[in-house]
Order: sequence, then C-alpha cells, then structure tokens
Amino acid sequence: MNQDLVRLERFDGENFTKWQEKVMFFLTAFKLAYILDDNLTPIPDEKPDDTEALKKQRQKRKEDEFLCRGHILNALSGSVYTSHRLICPAKALWTALQNKYRIEEASNQKFLVGNYIEFKMTDDKSILSQVHELQNVVSDLKTASIDLPEDFLVGVIIAKLPNSWNGYKNKTQT
Repeated sequence: MNQDLVRLERFDGENFTKWQEKVMFFLTAFKLAYILDDNLTPIPDEKPDDTEALKKQRQKRKEDEFLCRGHILNALSGSVYTSHRLICPAKALWTALQNKYRIEEASNQKFLVGNYIEFKMTDDKSILSQVHELQNVVSDLKTASIDLPEDFLVGVIIAKLPNSWNGYKNKTQT
C-alpha cells in the first residue's frame, strides 16, 4: 500500500471517535490492528530452547508493536503527542487516549444536547434567523453523531415557538 495515499489527520483533541476510526482503518490495512486487541495472547518469555518459529513470532510481534505505537504517535499533534509519547506499549497508549478523550467527547455531547433543549425563540428576532440558528445546533448534534428522532426535533421546535405563534402551535398539535 502506498503511504502517500493514506494520510492521517493529526489528532488535536477534537473529534476523537472520527480520528480513532480512521487510525483503526489504517492499522487494519497495515495488519497492525491486532496489537490493540484485548484478547491478544502474550508470547511467552524467551527461553534457550525456543523453536525458530517462536523466535520469529516474537520478533514479528516486537516489530508490529513498535510500528503500531509509532503510527498512533505519528497521528497525534503537538500537545496530545507530548502528553502521551512516553506511554508504552501501543495498547496502553490506545487505552489512555480512549479514557481521556471519550470522556471529553461525552461531555461535549451533553453540552450540545443542552444547547438544543435550552434554545429559546423570541419575538424580537426574525423567525428565519432563529430557525437558522437552531439548524446550526442540529447540525452540531449530527456532527457529534447524536441522532435524535425527527418527530422529537420537530416537536421541540414547535414547543419553542414564541407566544405570538400560539395559533400555529395549537393548529399543529391537533
């Protein structure tokens, strides 16, 4: 596989799930993803009577571990790289990134849902500009992979209409 064709964007702390999926695809394409598998069987410690096959397997695992960790580190930007560069092996690095950034992503998702629920429409701004604002909030939800049922989205919009729209609200609820 030509590495010029596969350029990973560097992870800067934003959009972890998207970045993680791209890195996992990359590692799978290079047959390195198995290094991150929770069920990876450890290779026994070296002994003088090891077979050649076991020695080759151990050497391949060592090389794959090195490459896997290197590719993950290479896909990290600035401060994320600096704060994670000493974590070994690759599985520990991967887990540390998941633990830190999945929590932040979940917190961000709660914030986005809160923005949608707390959005208020008023009479002092044009309805079109407010609908546009609300569409931006919905777009942020979709970007964060938060899928809310369309009936729910519409119901919330109708409930948020200002009091001057009560006639329309009542008409849609019957």
